[in-house]
Amino acid sequence: MSNNGVIVSSWVKIERECEIQVNVCHGEAEFSIGGGWANDVQMVATQEGLQCLVDATTKALATMREQAADD
Repeated sequence: MSNNGVIVSSWVKIERECEIQVNVCHGEAEFSIGGGWANDVQMVATQEGLQCLVDATTKALATMREQAADD
């Protein structure tokens, strides 16, 4: 449980036409995924957190491409 008693869980499907905006400010990358204020997801990452995300997405993309080549 979090310190304030609130736990949030969500999922987002990102497809080719999905708008992704990023702003780097004060050492953090602020992402807006979805392009619409009421329908978007906000994500903030530090440099270290962003590197973890890059590592995970790079691995996932390689796996997806390997699986597509096998089909």
